[in-house]
Amino acid sequence: MKKLAMILIASAIGLCSVFAQIPDQRHPIQPRDNVANGAECINDRMEFLSERLDLTLQQKAKLEKLFTEQRAQREKAVEEHRAQMEKMREEHRAGMRQMAQKDREDIEKILTPEQIEIWNAMRAEHQQRRMDAERHRHDAGPGHHRHHHPRPRHCHPCE
Repeated sequence: MKKLAMILIASAIGLCSVFAQIPDQRHPIQPRDNVANGAECINDRMEFLSERLDLTLQQKAKLEKLFTEQRAQREKAVEEHRAQMEKMREEHRAGMRQMAQKDREDIEKILTPEQIEIWNAMRAEHQQRRMDAERHRHDAGPGHHRHHHPRPRHCHPCE
C-alpha cells in the first residue's frame, strides 16, 4: 500500500512538472518594449482583423493609421505617468529626509553631548548593518527574494 501511494505521489509530481513546462498557447507572451515590436503588433492585429472582417484596402489603411495613433497616445500617457510617479517619489523622499533631520535635531536637544556621541555611533552601526544586508541581498543573485531575510521586529530609534 505504501509503495502504491509513493508511486502515485511521484507520478503526480512528475505530471505537474511536465505540464508546468508546456507553454500556454492561448495567450502567448509578447514583449512590447520596442518600436519594431509595436509595428509587429499592429501588423498582426491588422492581419487578424482583415481575415475575420474581410476589410477593404481603404478600411485597412484607416485602421492602421488609427492603431498607430492609439499606440503613440498610450506610449505618451505611460511616459507622462512614469515622470509623474518619479517626481512624486522624489518629493516623498525629500519630505522624509526633512522629517528625519528634524527628528534627529529634536532628539539631540534632549540628549547630553555624551549620549549624542553614543547615539551617533549606534546610528552609524545600524547604517552599516543595513548596507551589509543590502549588499548580501544583491550578491545573492537572481531568484533571491527580500522576504528570505525578514527585518528585525524591533524599532531603531537611532534613525
